[in-house]
Amino acid sequence: MKRYFFKIYLIAVALIASASAISAGNVRLHGVAPDYAGYHIEIYRYADYITHIRELVGVMMVDSVGSFDYSFEADSVEYIFLDLSSYHAHLFVEAGINYEVILPPFRLRPDADRFNPFYKPEDIELGISNDKSQLNEAIRNYDLFFNAHYHSNAVDMVRSRNTRKADELIAQSDSVARLQKCNHPYFKEYVKYREVQIYATPRLRSASAVIQQKFAHEAVAYSVPSYWDALGLIGQSFISSHVRTKQGATLKKVLGNRPLSFADISNALLADTIFANNEMREAFILKGIYDGYYTGYFSSGLSDTLLTTATEQAVGQHSKKIALDILQKKNRLKPGTMAPDFTLLGADGKEHSLSELRGKFVYLAFMHTQNYSCLKEMPALSGIQRHYKRDMYVVGIMTDEESNQIGSYSNNKKIEWLMLSYNIMQNVVLDYGVETMPSYFLIDPEGRISLSPAPSPSENFEQTINSVMKRYKSESLRRRPEKEKTIYDIVR
Repeated sequence: MKRYFFKIYLIAVALIASASAISAGNVRLHGVAPDYAGYHIEIYRYADYITHIRELVGVMMVDSVGSFDYSFEADSVEYIFLDLSSYHAHLFVEAGINYEVILPPFRLRPDADRFNPFYKPEDIELGISNDKSQLNEAIRNYDLFFNAHYHSNAVDMVRSRNTRKADELIAQSDSVARLQKCNHPYFKEYVKYREVQIYATPRLRSASAVIQQKFAHEAVAYSVPSYWDALGLIGQSFISSHVRTKQGATLKKVLGNRPLSFADISNALLADTIFANNEMREAFILKGIYDGYYTGYFSSGLSDTLLTTATEQAVGQHSKKIALDILQKKNRLKPGTMAPDFTLLGADGKEHSLSELRGKFVYLAFMHTQNYSCLKEMPALSGIQRHYKRDMYVVGIMTDEESNQIGSYSNNKKIEWLMLSYNIMQNVVLDYGVETMPSYFLIDPEGRISLSPAPSPSENFEQTINSVMKRYKSESLRRRPEKEKTIYDIVR
């Protein structure tokens, strides 16, 4: 099992390097927002539009008077969003363009909602004072039409297969799009696949015909959300539905084989000429595997196998990356997976990364200095650090809004463990799925999750941790030749 996850880790490194190599240019965001003076603003993109995993683009620093100026690499046009506490502020940005951004008035999210899994920030569009392409304005105006007219008619179009209504909406869509007077290719692509979504809605029982007409001869629009909305609609539970059609007979036969790989499914679909487009075919397969796992059509083990082989056998680099994203989402924080890395500022004023702590276990705690349960357990963390100092680092990630408080707090309370502030990389809370305070994790010396969650200091901690360490030592001895000794090969 560990070899499997290590293999996935190596594939991830290779794919990230490949993705970096195709970056097209820089995007610059700048402006003045006195309300945000002294804050760090996180910028995200989606890793892909199947998993919708949030991927950190970077952290934009706002100076003491509210000025900010931040640049990052982007591939053509991308959808990004900023975490502005109570707001989820989005924007379409294009490589090579400078954007003078207007931030909304600052509104702090109440502490009670900061780790509420059901809380959703208000979704707004970022203001831009110099958007010469008018791309964002055009998409906003078009979506006002689409959201009002499509969603109110979608259920009826599905039930009655009302193709005439779909044709009417498409004609109205064309008119609204022309009124925007936006000739940007991305806008045209965006509208095109909104109209595919409308077209497909009353024709869901004729999926093959829709794929043939609307997808088979088109390049996959990886960065266009409307493409994936349309593909997601026509490709709902794609594999499980396709095997019930005449065209899916070959695929149905192949799915009964074991072992089964991504290439087996891909080759089986080639029996149907509409899937000759390699990357389009792979996009539908990946959506099918993703849906298949979450609906129970594929077991966890089989979906892991299909996705792992996809990272090796898929034709497109984008397909390989999406397969890896799905793997990471479904196996996130599973024992044996790589723990999400982070680089955070410590109470000592220095930056510390999880990857720098390899070689010992890491007992990772998420805490807040104003939380009663956290305050009650903090003294025990110092005792754990003293007792296990040879084998373990105790690390606390503090989620206090004011990062400058943790230095004085650490000194006043004589903290003996590594105290870090989450402020320069707040997505670490999302990476570890933290919903309550305190939350604990145990990470092994190779950077893999051992326990998720791990016991608190008051929950039979020593017995559980000693058992995990003993098991790790035993496995380590089996994996390494006698001459390769580590600290865990020494008897305590």
